[in-house]
Amino acid sequence: MKILLILNGKGGVGKTTTARNMAAAAAAAGLKVATFDTDPQGTLTKWWQKRPEGAPTIDHYQESLADLEGPVEALEGIDLLVIDTPTAIEMAGIRPNAEKLIDQADLILTPLQATPEDLESVRGTLMLIRSRGKATTFVLNKVKPRVKEVTDARRGLAGGGEVAPVDLPDLAEVYRSFSAGLGVVEVAGAKSVEDFVALWQYVSGKLGFKS
Repeated sequence: MKILLILNGKGGVGKTTTARNMAAAAAAAGLKVATFDTDPQGTLTKWWQKRPEGAPTIDHYQESLADLEGPVEALEGIDLLVIDTPTAIEMAGIRPNAEKLIDQADLILTPLQATPEDLESVRGTLMLIRSRGKATTFVLNKVKPRVKEVTDARRGLAGGGEVAPVDLPDLAEVYRSFSAGLGVVEVAGAKSVEDFVALWQYVSGKLGFKS
């Protein structure tokens, strides 16, 4: 089983959007997928509860960040576990639990927007990941086409880790897919399907899954 950890201490950067879409894309590709929602807000759980009958199966669990070792070990027959995380993971009370997750992860994705605020705030998360001898892959989210800030963000992030070659667009269909309990790859006619498929192909390659 491979573990994909979605991690950023700042809220509103697209962690759950990334988690649900990677889980849906993996399930659509035929993998046996489980998701853990460790965020007390439970947004990923609310999405999963909306999944329509007939959609590819995703096993879902709402778990406490404080003790994931048992639940992770209890999973059987799962190819990919996607873990969504809360904000403020660098804080003293949460940090030890976040460190355990980082140690277990096969791949870490850090979503963020191409804004000065997000570029500044991500430093704490990056330091936490590096303190465990790990690296992260940045995913730019809510991207508008041909915006100078995106180019600047890519340049600024390059020194902190790998930047995914695919940006996630700022389109209404991305948010509407949440209300339908779907990933964008499951929405017929969605304009951004190619973006999410391409990101999944990149992620699956990093995790060692065959296309």
